[in-house]
Amino acid sequence: MPKTQISAFQADVLDLLQACKTGAVVSWPADRMALMLWRIEAASAAEMAGVAHLFIVEHLRAAHSAKLALLKAQAAALGGEAQQ
Repeated sequence: MPKTQISAFQADVLDLLQACKTGAVVSWPADRMALMLWRIEAASAAEMAGVAHLFIVEHLRAAHSAKLALLKAQAAALGGEAQQ
């Protein structure tokens, strides 16, 4: 599955979303927060839709990878049980 090329703006917004998710955003300097707020307010709907798309794809890829790892571990466990 090819990785999507992202702009610097999209990367910054994804970093912001991650920081909000973890609570780390509260430690950001006020000027960095203000700049991000200004950039997001100035962004077009298409740019923000692109960010939403990337956010969803990033999380779905992570969930898919985790699911595959779980299935692999379950298959290995079942294979070990079958040999005993």
